[in-house]
Amino acid sequence: MSVFVIGRLYGWPDFAEDGQDIWVVHAGDPSFFMRVVRRPESALPRGDLAGLFFPLEGDTRWALANLVFFEPQTVQTRVIAQLVAGAIAAIRDPDVVNALALDRRPFDPAREEVRGEDVPSGFVAGVLYDSDRRALSDTPFLVHIGLPPFVTMVADVSRDELDEEDIVATIEADIVLAQPVWLSSLGCDRFELADIAGVGAELWRELARDDMPDLLGG
Repeated sequence: MSVFVIGRLYGWPDFAEDGQDIWVVHAGDPSFFMRVVRRPESALPRGDLAGLFFPLEGDTRWALANLVFFEPQTVQTRVIAQLVAGAIAAIRDPDVVNALALDRRPFDPAREEVRGEDVPSGFVAGVLYDSDRRALSDTPFLVHIGLPPFVTMVADVSRDELDEEDIVATIEADIVLAQPVWLSSLGCDRFELADIAGVGAELWRELARDDMPDLLGG
């Protein structure tokens, strides 16, 4: 099963304006991210994965590119090709386009690339997409792309499956960040996790909610 979080980037002002960069994060094994970029007209790709461009079907302006693993690893080319195909299907899914307001709130991706040696910062706020079932989850998700990287759900506190220890931050009275899952071998204690998640909750509350009102309601 290939599961992706597709969303807008917030909290990395040195790289891109809030909400203007669209990221696709593979939340399974191997964990990695890609970005929607302007499709180059003549530039030749570099030899590494981060330098490859994968055009988006139906729109020649954009491509998926800048593939970077959250931690170094060796993956078969066939596996990467299958995952990239799933990522392309995810970003073009009409439900994803609507949830992220891609057709109503245009985006303007950064022209710089994230290099393997870079330490990303910020959060990707968006939706979880199962490319095998071609379906969205019933709740939004938030990915911390800095160190340590993790993904967490944006949930109503009334959900039956949520225990108090599952909750790591509060967005508002009845909406929380819960059930974090690490995306690399790195981790942190619960206090540091709560601090990081608290920053993500504030970004969601102050910025992401307005950019993507259909996720939780404006």
